[in-house]
Amino acid sequence: MKRRKREKSPIKTHNMFVGLFNKTVLFLLWGAIMNLLGNSMFVLKQTPNFALGYKTLELLFSLIYKSIGLTTSFNIIVILLSAAVSAIYAFLTMYAKRARLWALLAVISLYLVDTILAFIPFSHPFTNRSSYLTSIAIHIVIISASFVALFSYANVITINKQYPHLREKSEE
Repeated sequence: MKRRKREKSPIKTHNMFVGLFNKTVLFLLWGAIMNLLGNSMFVLKQTPNFALGYKTLELLFSLIYKSIGLTTSFNIIVILLSAAVSAIYAFLTMYAKRARLWALLAVISLYLVDTILAFIPFSHPFTNRSSYLTSIAIHIVIISASFVALFSYANVITINKQYPHLREKSEE
């Protein structure tokens, strides 16, 4: 005798996707935090390793380094740009968490561009093999989480359209 699979109620399915969306969107915030921490560690330790930072900033820092060298001005620029870019990512992530599709798509687009840059091997004073592989791994994890967030968002919207009164019931 075959057992029938019990179907999940729409409320449970809705809540499951809302929970998954909230977790994966907050996971995207780790990219901004790691960028700021990684670049701050670079300034404090003066070790050539931007593995935790965004590749777009790494390219920009290498161009700035070529023109002014490893000076106090360079360190200040690294900290200020890292803080500004991390704040932009954090701002967009917080708006994405509030189910703003434009913010989620903006974060995904920025991470996608940064991930593409991560796969392009380039040579500059801050490159080493271990930091390159670490950076690739981090980018793959974060871009995967962003697509899970987008998938969850789409499922929540679909369920809300199919069951218009579901949202009111799930909030009770």
